[in-house]
Amino acid sequence: MNKKKNYAKNHLVYSLSVNAITLLAALFLYKPFFEENDDAFISMIAEGAYGAREVHLIYANVILGYVYRFLYSLCPVIRWHSVLQYVFVFTALTAFTYMIRAVCYEKGHEDTGRVLPVVFILAVFHEAYVSVQYSKTATFVSVIGYILILYALYRRKVFKDAEKAANDKLNKKIGKAVKKENPAETILLMIIAYLLLIYGMLLRDSSYMLASLMSIPLLVYDFAGNMNKSRGRCGREFLRYFAAFMPLLIVFAAGRIYDNAAYNKDAAWKDFMEYNETRMELLDYRYDLLDYNKHADRLQSLKITENDTLLYLTWQFGDDSVLT
Repeated sequence: MNKKKNYAKNHLVYSLSVNAITLLAALFLYKPFFEENDDAFISMIAEGAYGAREVHLIYANVILGYVYRFLYSLCPVIRWHSVLQYVFVFTALTAFTYMIRAVCYEKGHEDTGRVLPVVFILAVFHEAYVSVQYSKTATFVSVIGYILILYALYRRKVFKDAEKAANDKLNKKIGKAVKKENPAETILLMIIAYLLLIYGMLLRDSSYMLASLMSIPLLVYDFAGNMNKSRGRCGREFLRYFAAFMPLLIVFAAGRIYDNAAYNKDAAWKDFMEYNETRMELLDYRYDLLDYNKHADRLQSLKITENDTLLYLTWQFGDDSVLT
């Protein structure tokens, strides 16, 4: 038991150390920047750069806006939109490297457990810490959150089965070799996973949904594998997964409902969001429709001049009396 505790302690110290060094290197040896201007807009809205601190962040959930407002009331000089992204990415990477190292050590691959976490961090640190982008952050922490939940479920099941074997008179040798689960470790993993996923869905709900879709094959594979091993305990396995993932669905639905209600009850924000949805569709995804060389006849029929398209494509559309 002491050896296991030492391993757990070493895993944690190792993961924290490697990730702390990587984060400090990214901050001081590189020049972190926002990959897109959306993060800058969210930051300025939350900080009150447009006249007052606003909880309507346009791209992120209103609930996160209230979190920012509270944090800015505590310390207005900290750029909380950036800091929270770093906090959650650091937490995700630390938990994930801890998991990798723990699994490698459990399988007897100690050398791999020392090297693989470093390789993984080096592969993602620039995109995670240097080229900061909120949609990417939301996807990243959400995917890791799902993986951590599956790992926590795996640990719980392994130790449950081992505990049962230890009580089986026909498996005394197995029982002696089994170490009981540390419940606090599994609970902590689940808490971290839920926090990562909730932050991901608040930061960018579409990215959270993308992460959910990306995680479905892994979830199905893990669930199917456990169903095959269960042999007659299919209902119990289903309830385990249902209990783990259903709260996330409830929180996500509640967050979306609250966010929509917050915008719908304010006429000005409701009008702006309708306008912004159209703007995003045209400017972010279908800007080819404003190519005057290809669509001159269509644009002229709408009384849109070539100069209008140029103004629009260069984001010169703030005056709604000129451009609508």
